[in-house]
Amino acid sequence: MIIVDSSDHSQVQEIAANYGENVEYTWVEPDGVAAARNQGIDAATGDVIGFCDADDFWNQDKLSKQLPLLNDGYDIVYSDEYLIYDGAISYISSPPIDDYENHHIKYFREGGVGSRSVLTRKDVLDQERFDNRFSVREDPHLWTRIFADYTPARIGEPLSYKRKRSDSLTADRDQAFKMQLLEINDLVERYPELEPYREERELKAKLLYAKTLISDENRIGDARSVLLNLLKNKKITIRLLILLFISTLPIGNRWLLKYVQNNK
Repeated sequence: MIIVDSSDHSQVQEIAANYGENVEYTWVEPDGVAAARNQGIDAATGDVIGFCDADDFWNQDKLSKQLPLLNDGYDIVYSDEYLIYDGAISYISSPPIDDYENHHIKYFREGGVGSRSVLTRKDVLDQERFDNRFSVREDPHLWTRIFADYTPARIGEPLSYKRKRSDSLTADRDQAFKMQLLEINDLVERYPELEPYREERELKAKLLYAKTLISDENRIGDARSVLLNLLKNKKITIRLLILLFISTLPIGNRWLLKYVQNNK
């Protein structure tokens, strides 16, 4: 196991030391998640690599169920997950693979692969790395590129657990939106076959941005502006109308805010 640590908590190194040679500890200056993961890839000496952020954890059967697929010749394998948030556990289903050659298109449109669920060959990551420009969205950017050029496999059962925290990196609403637009533009430039779905992805990104703004009582006006601009440009969907309606209600409607936070 390789721990790449950019925190200021000395006990992380102390805990790692208790595991002896089984754990390699590296401290790096804070430079984003992508850079930290690339540092871990550089340090890895095995043939297979998986990822697990400090908040998350794997099912004990993850390796025994995913490794055989890599041994069978697949380049990357992912699975369903559990989400732990606000004391509740929910099931997250990953996207089925219907067409290997065009799976990157399906994933670009739908997403749904968590970094914790992934196991991939080291030689794949020697060719394709996390893009250091991304402070968030580095995962889907990389998975799309890998799916475009390599053969994926899926296990339709949860083999990892994601903990969601309100103060996580993705809580920076404006930065997350900016990074999602960068992801869309960069991938469309790399893979012209994604161009027909650019507008669809941009609409989803704007609706998600508005949804996260609504959950902040100080940003509801900004959310409404995003939604009204979509309405003006005739990008009308049921979700847009629902979000626009919620944005007009008093902040005291907590059940509506909870709906906004827990639904895509």
